[in-house]
Amino acid sequence: MLQMDDPDATVGAETQPSPVLPAAQDLVRRATLVLPGIAGMRPEAARIATRPIPVDGYSAVGPLPGVTGHYAAVTHSGVTLAAFLGRAVAEEIARGRTVPELEPFRPSRFGR
Repeated sequence: MLQMDDPDATVGAETQPSPVLPAAQDLVRRATLVLPGIAGMRPEAARIATRPIPVDGYSAVGPLPGVTGHYAAVTHSGVTLAAFLGRAVAEEIARGRTVPELEPFRPSRFGR
């Protein structure tokens, strides 16, 4: 799995994801410079998405104020925080226990 931040000029909301997109081809070419062992590989699939980044740059994790039964876990740091967030969110949702480390990151900080 590869990802890049700079294809904005080559893809947009109307772009259909495809492994033959120039951006997908370029990403594999660039990865080959770092990982020569993948030379000759071609993209198998492509996805186009907007990565979630809360306005203050920090994760937003917890119940949404005023929306019964909705719990959000929005973060730009999904790979680095996945293990912790998985355990913490499961603890809160499945066991009903509050995880104190999540308090500074509650969605309620954005107000309504």
